[in-house]
Amino acid sequence: MDKYLLNSTYIPLLISAKSCLEKRDFYLANKKILSAIHACFDRPEAYNLLGICYELQGKRKEAIKYFRISYFYDQSFVPASVNLQRIIENINKEIDFGI
Repeated sequence: MDKYLLNSTYIPLLISAKSCLEKRDFYLANKKILSAIHACFDRPEAYNLLGICYELQGKRKEAIKYFRISYFYDQSFVPASVNLQRIIENINKEIDFGI
């Protein structure tokens, strides 16, 4: 992974997507997350945010799918496993954005 690409493109897209999610602008958040995935497809953070995006829209199955993909790419990425456990077990915990 090119560290420059990670710092100059991927991370700013994630920060912007998180801001969009907090404002409930799911369309723009989705676009930014997909751009981040296109830049660095094998990183877990963007898939975690995509799971959150679907969860906030009430699309539980899609959310679970993307939390699992996030976990697949990095089993040590705690936010994905926390969010996956939270949504599967219906635990009333805060969403972990992971960024």
